[in-house]
Amino acid sequence: MCTLQKVEWNLFLTVSSFSMWPIRGNSKEVVATQEQLIERLLANRGVDAVHAESFFSPSYLSSIHNPYDMPGMQMAVEVVMRAVKNKERIMVYGDYDADGITSTAIMLDVLESIGAHAVPYLPHRYHDGYGLNGDVLQSASSEFDVLITVDCGIGNADVVAMLRNLGKDVIIVDHHELPETIPNATAILHPRYPDGAYGWGHLCGAGTSWKFAQALLRHEDSGYAKDPDKEKWLLDLAMIGTIADVMPLLGENRSIVTFGKEVLMRTKRPGLLALIKQARIEPSVMTAKDIAFRIIPLINAAGRIGHPQSALNALIAKTPEQAQLAVKELISLNNERRSMTKKIMDDAIDSVDPALPFVFAVNKDWHAGIVGLVAGRLASKFGKPAFVLGGLPDMNTHAVGSARGAGNTNVLHALETVRHHTLKLGGHAGAAGFSVMHESVKYMKDGLVEYFSSKSADSVPVDHNADGILDPRLITWETVQALKQFEPFGEQNPEPTFIIQNAQAYDVRTIGSSGDHLKMRLSFGDKDVEAIGFGLAEKADIAEKPMNILATLGINEFRGRQTLEVRILDISSK
Repeated sequence: MCTLQKVEWNLFLTVSSFSMWPIRGNSKEVVATQEQLIERLLANRGVDAVHAESFFSPSYLSSIHNPYDMPGMQMAVEVVMRAVKNKERIMVYGDYDADGITSTAIMLDVLESIGAHAVPYLPHRYHDGYGLNGDVLQSASSEFDVLITVDCGIGNADVVAMLRNLGKDVIIVDHHELPETIPNATAILHPRYPDGAYGWGHLCGAGTSWKFAQALLRHEDSGYAKDPDKEKWLLDLAMIGTIADVMPLLGENRSIVTFGKEVLMRTKRPGLLALIKQARIEPSVMTAKDIAFRIIPLINAAGRIGHPQSALNALIAKTPEQAQLAVKELISLNNERRSMTKKIMDDAIDSVDPALPFVFAVNKDWHAGIVGLVAGRLASKFGKPAFVLGGLPDMNTHAVGSARGAGNTNVLHALETVRHHTLKLGGHAGAAGFSVMHESVKYMKDGLVEYFSSKSADSVPVDHNADGILDPRLITWETVQALKQFEPFGEQNPEPTFIIQNAQAYDVRTIGSSGDHLKMRLSFGDKDVEAIGFGLAEKADIAEKPMNILATLGINEFRGRQTLEVRILDISSK
């Protein structure tokens, strides 16, 4: 943790009323010194003074838990090492999103390293559905002796029972919500099962798979027991899965992403090198946000509108030629995905009923692989949980939907109340997937209306919360450097956001090919700062008067010149 220079004034104002943007912790005191700033940000992230040093400078030895602390790990390792010794065949059954794909790549990497014979199976989003497909596994049962599920399986007790009756060992590596009926697997690796016994319960599928990989590599017969660096080289994949599945970037996840970013900067994987090049990211300044918005969409595109195997091929490519071929396919799929997303988003916005306490949009012609993206954007735009349903390409059997939360809403709990109308349901508090017969959509919607009508809905988007009210005199290079300590930013550790009052703008102008963005200079007494507000052109008239703004602080680099920049997220009349 760097030493922060104390600001030489003692301004500590209070604000009697400010309701435009909710403030985390509800503190209305103006943050006037860097010490107060750091204290406020740590408190908002649930980090006390005792753990501040480990938050800012995580240690691999102390912040990464022993994989054998996870219940079931010893048995899972014994099954795999026995399979290696007996030359048994292992199938790794993954999922079609970025977390499931990186989980599969991690397991294939470690199994190959320890000499196992392993093959992957990634389900097709539409033909196989979410979770374990019993028909597929029964048909392929003669081709494997051990099944390892990654990022799936905990909700498939019936399929696991069928495989166990066929004499197969089944190791479940999953992190999704625990069902009432736990599968009778040979071993279950889950960060919250049983009873939260593991030290960090918020690992994603790739994070849990990495813990399994760690344990396998530390086994005395793996060949890597005396090579502690081998497990670290898998962190690039674990990090991508953690960011992709929007896991809280606290605890062990913060360490996985922090060290994973260091590995990604030095990765030897031809596929990741090709993805970084395609995304035009400079590895030395790469951020979690770059990974989330420029690399992960390419990986996800395969499972959304194609087959996830294309993305897995990129991640496990052995040569630059293989990698470039796979990434080229991902680029094509992602371009198609972008076009489809824009059209569906436009159609969905037109169909939104503003009177409802949630967003509900349905059209059987919308591609089911895109509805999750649209649901997320609608939830952010309207500040309400969103439920979006589409159809299956070339099929009209049933609707496929995705839900995304807003505020403190648990969309999985909401969907549980209408489970009797669904064919399949699963996911997390903030994101869930489901399928429903077309004729049942109306009844499902009515059930959600009843559920939300009995609750007080949080109508403010999560990303419009502020960490506090910032004194303008803290808009400095030193403050920006202090804020960098809080990276990587993500779920439960968002980029620090502040309310800045009484901002006076001049040289206000719209920019961008469609004139959607605002560019201006802000004046605070004797201080002038560059500012930009993406998508805020419609608020240009407000910017012509003294105003309050919601913003982040950063550095803009253009043609080798760096300038301090206020990045405006929202504007309110003073």
